[in-house]
Amino acid sequence: MLPLPRGGWCSFSPDGRQLVYNRVFREFRTWKRYRGGQADDLWLYDFATRQTTRLIEHPAQDVFPMWHGERIYFVSERDENRQANLFSYDTRTREVRQLTTFTEFAVKFPSLGDRAIVFENGGFLYRFDLATERLRKVRVEIQEDLAVGRDKLQDVSRETTTFDVAPDGARAVIGARGEVFTVPARHGPTRNLTRSPGVHERNAVWSPDGRWIACISDRSGEDELWLLPRTAGVIPSSSRRARTPTSTGLRGLLTRGTWRGPTRRTACCL
Repeated sequence: MLPLPRGGWCSFSPDGRQLVYNRVFREFRTWKRYRGGQADDLWLYDFATRQTTRLIEHPAQDVFPMWHGERIYFVSERDENRQANLFSYDTRTREVRQLTTFTEFAVKFPSLGDRAIVFENGGFLYRFDLATERLRKVRVEIQEDLAVGRDKLQDVSRETTTFDVAPDGARAVIGARGEVFTVPARHGPTRNLTRSPGVHERNAVWSPDGRWIACISDRSGEDELWLLPRTAGVIPSSSRRARTPTSTGLRGLLTRGTWRGPTRRTACCL
């Protein structure tokens, strides 16, 4: 246990005799660009004398101290843009220098190594070389097998979301996993009317005359009201022309269609 009443981020000196640290820990709080009385400073604790002294005093936040050689690296919001950047403090001359000049995103969670500091900025990783003080973006490649995204046969019988019954009661239309199916009341095949992997079809309703099914589909890139012939899932014979789904052109934030009359007239809630 360290003989300190409180503390946050910290780093030991190379000889292990001193500790530079933050007395207040607030990295996960929403106090960006804070300039109040609890703004973090860098403090130095000497294990031999048991003395604590303020190393750097500034109205801005000074956090993530990292001691390497004769320098202490840290993150501060003290520049003119009040954006968190990487700074250094020379323990011999007490000189503070700004090392990075990011303006859009903050330097976050730096980690000190033997020759470099790695940190996150704007969702990217950067490497700051301690000897040359050169900064470069670290390219990250993840070799993923994408097992979850592979094509496969999926049983959707337990993943139904909506349903509607045909006027004659012979079949029902069911939505499951982004596809629209019709199933028989007793005997007969299950038909996939849409057959559209990568497209989300939902909220299918049967027309009063039983010839059409209306559903909402995003196959065009936006939610639209589409009409499906009841035989859309039937494989046509040589003498019968296939009937395909057609868009009504009605698009927007749609919820569910409602038929009006026996013809191809539908109303849809926005």
